[in-house]
Amino acid sequence: MFLVSRTGSISCTSSGELRRGIKSITIHPQFNKTAQYDSNIALLELSEPVEYSDNVRPACVQDYSKIERLMIGSSSPPQGKAVGCGVLREGSRQQPEFLQQIYMPYVQRYDCEEGLEGTNYRITENTFCAGQKKRRVGDVCAGDSGGGFMIETPDTFQWVLAGIVSFGFQCDSPDHYSYFTNVGKFYGWIDGIAKFTDEKVNIDFLKN
Repeated sequence: MFLVSRTGSISCTSSGELRRGIKSITIHPQFNKTAQYDSNIALLELSEPVEYSDNVRPACVQDYSKIERLMIGSSSPPQGKAVGCGVLREGSRQQPEFLQQIYMPYVQRYDCEEGLEGTNYRITENTFCAGQKKRRVGDVCAGDSGGGFMIETPDTFQWVLAGIVSFGFQCDSPDHYSYFTNVGKFYGWIDGIAKFTDEKVNIDFLKN
């Protein structure tokens, strides 16, 4: 089997502008070990680099100590942007034609824990939740798993990958939030595999 990564397109049905083979997949060794969907993260190594352009932009990875300031350092809950090609409503099987996005408020930990009462799931330090317990306000749904939850740093054009869509219950439900892998908690693990460097990135595409 030959796995392919598609980038550079907002279409949910086309093959994308850029196609790269998947050279390797590294699943976190603690996935599902301490709780269901805990450490729900994996790294994909592409066969070739991808150049940034108007349609391909980076989302930065930062240590949780920095992301935490974005999440809980302000008086009002920050809005993160979740993206994906999942179905648009609970029970549907129809995939949207174009990539969807929604802004979702970060939810405090104690509220997340209350939202899981009566289920077999629990919140660990590697998980956070976002969204609203309301109908018809939008939500991530089936097919969005693995998509990013990004927060824009104040007064910059920089987006930080704070979370990855992990699991949820009855999307757009008044009874549950949506749950995300806390990417900042895995900064050291990601760095150990990806080997972050101070290589300068060409950002000329931003001037176009």
